[in-house]
Amino acid sequence: MDSDSKSETDSGLSWLASNNRDIPANYTYGALDDPSIATVRIRMQNGTIDQMAKIVATPEGARLWFVYYKTPVNAPIEI
Repeated sequence: MDSDSKSETDSGLSWLASNNRDIPANYTYGALDDPSIATVRIRMQNGTIDQMAKIVATPEGARLWFVYYKTPVNAPIEI
């Protein structure tokens, strides 16, 4: 499995990206610590990806977000 991760806790958002060629499962996901963040958008500079993430709340109140891709995604991505 290939993965890239970045923590942006100062911005209220953290993320991890993973491309698993064995399944295949290609996704970007993370946590939202800032309650004012209402949307998360994933884009690639070359224009091949421009997707809004799904945001879900756990019963405990944590807010998580994710995007699933049909094909592997390579860095750099803009979140």
